[in-house]
Amino acid sequence: MALTPEAVVDLYRRRARRYNLTANLYYLIGYREYAYRKRAVAALDLAPGDTVVEIGCGTGNGTSRRPPSKTCISGSPISPSVRRKETCNDAA
Repeated sequence: MALTPEAVVDLYRRRARRYNLTANLYYLIGYREYAYRKRAVAALDLAPGDTVVEIGCGTGNGTSRRPPSKTCISGSPISPSVRRKETCNDAA
């Protein structure tokens, strides 16, 4: 069953309230979400001055991690009830 765009936004809006809590519960069953996110950012091989924009970032949990030196990670959620997040690292 395909969802309409409005139904998808509504689904994410309802899920966002508990997303960070449930994502952290994955650790109890051995799913190391933070480690996977860290490896994903490392695989991008970012250079100073690079910016990553994640579309559909959910609650922005992945963008809250400190990015490599002189780079920015910005997240834009699809749900208007979730705020956009940006994390930059200006350290040399």
